Amino acid sequence: MKTVKLVLLSIASLMLMAGCFAMESERSEEVDNGNQEPIIVESGSDETISRLEEKIQEKNEEIKVLEELNRQYAAFLESSMEQMDEEELKSLARLKHRYTLIINGEVHEDGQVVTLPEGPVEVKIRSEMLLDINLPQKMESAGTLTGNVDEHISFREVDPEEMVVTDGTHVQAFIYTFSKEKPLERVTIYLSDELKSHLGLDGNEIEINIVK
Repeated sequence: MKTVKLVLLSIASLMLMAGCFAMESERSEEVDNGNQEPIIVESGSDETISRLEEKIQEKNEEIKVLEELNRQYAAFLESSMEQMDEEELKSLARLKHRYTLIINGEVHEDGQVVTLPEGPVEVKIRSEMLLDINLPQKMESAGTLTGNVDEHISFREVDPEEMVVTDGTHVQAFIYTFSKEKPLERVTIYLSDELKSHLGLDGNEIEINIVK
């Protein structure tokens, strides 16, 4: 647990540093745009060229500092990860990625039997990227499914009448619809071990019973 807390602290620091750099960048832009005299570019002006070259040099130095900080943080994360077991690694990686099972608009977190009234049944697997930061590849792999969501879910008794995939910048969803055209009494969802683990569920099967 100490290792996990240590790495969590490093990620929090990364996010804090990223926020500070963004704020600093905004302040720099405000200074450049509002508090300094505009640079008047005149053709053949040695003074203007010299001032522009100085600014380019300043920005290049800032980039070097940021690159070095990123390198140090990456090395720190890699070193910390070597001390983590598989479960700790997964727990940390899932702070960035989250998978959710939603049945008829309700998040399903426990239990293996669901009872629904008659009507269309919608089963949705939603994946979200919660943090927009880069992690080491080993950690990224631990936080995401192997392949597509569709490869980790199947259904018994009946096939979906409709399957839709929505894909946004940070959220993707696989939506399966049943009993939209034909009456249905039962459908069983079967999840792979990998998806079950990402969803935090105890069992691989979820039975949906439709009450008429």
